Formats: sequence, structure tokens, C-alpha cells
Amino acid sequence: MISEDKLMMRLLRDFLICKIYVQKGISTKNISSKTDIPVAIVKRALNVVTDRKEDLIRLLPQAFKKVKDDNLIKEEQTVTEELLSRLEIALELEKQSLIVNNKYVHNSIAYADEDIILVKNIHHKYCENKRDLVLTINQVKQLRDADLSYGQIALKLGISKSLAHKYYNLSDEEVLSLGEKSAKKR
Repeated sequence: MISEDKLMMRLLRDFLICKIYVQKGISTKNISSKTDIPVAIVKRALNVVTDRKEDLIRLLPQAFKKVKDDNLIKEEQTVTEELLSRLEIALELEKQSLIVNNKYVHNSIAYADEDIILVKNIHHKYCENKRDLVLTINQVKQLRDADLSYGQIALKLGISKSLAHKYYNLSDEEVLSLGEKSAKKR
């Protein structure tokens, strides 16, 4: 389970991705390349208005307040059910339009676009997973040795079952190698 704060910021990021998708008319691949957010996350973000409407209404005001307090935006936005319904319809129309007109169309949008910079900053500041890889691997091994199932480990550490299985089966040399690569990225 992710914390309420992290969920709140991810919902804000996803909401802003939806707005960019509708307003700028660019593909998910182009949004991904401009914001440095993986394409899978961008594609998943387009479903947030349909799947998490109640959470958006409940958490976005707090998220906008936090982002405003951190000086990433100048003024907060109000999010209503009506706004989300209109955005949901616009998303569906834009998806159909991109399919009909060739989804790989390269509509240009500048890297310096305010919305792109805001989404990029929110993702890097609040949403990226900055987990210590070696520590996580060691925790997986300890929990598995304590007879917890991969499902229980996944819930406890907030990772997938397949990742817990992968981490458990790593040799000590592989763990050291991953730790060195992880340290270089920071």
C-alpha cells in the first residue's frame, strides 16, 4: 500500500497528464518523451479520471495546495465532478481522434511548455520511487526466510510479487552489482 500523500501526488500527476493529452493533442509516447515518465505510467494515467473519480475529488485540492506551497504553481485549481466528467468525455474523444488520424502523429510541443515542466517536476519530486535497492533485497530475503509468502512480502514492502521473487533469488554477487549501479544513478 502506498501512503495517502504519495497517492495524492500521483493522482495530481495523472490528472495533469490527462489535461495535457486533451489540450495539446499529443500522443502518450510524446508526453512520455517530454516528461521523462515511462509510457506505461502515461497510458495508465489516462484512465485515472474514469477509475478514481472519487479519489480525485477528495485528494486533488490537498495536492494542489501542497504544490502551491512548494512554489511549483501560482494558484490552486478547483476540481469538481462536472470538470472531471467533461475531461473524461474529452479524453475519450481525443483517444478516438488519435486512433483515426494515426496515433503516431507528431504534434509538436516544446520542452519548455509550462504544463510539461510542472508534470516533470511533480513526478521527480513526489512520485519517483527512491527505494534503497540493496536494503529492499535484504528485507525480501529476511522476510522470506521468516516463512512469509511472496504475496505477504509484496504487501509489506510495497513491491510486486514477481519482484519479490526475483529479489529473493538473486545471488550475493548480483546484489552487490545492483547496489553499485543504483549508487551511480543517485
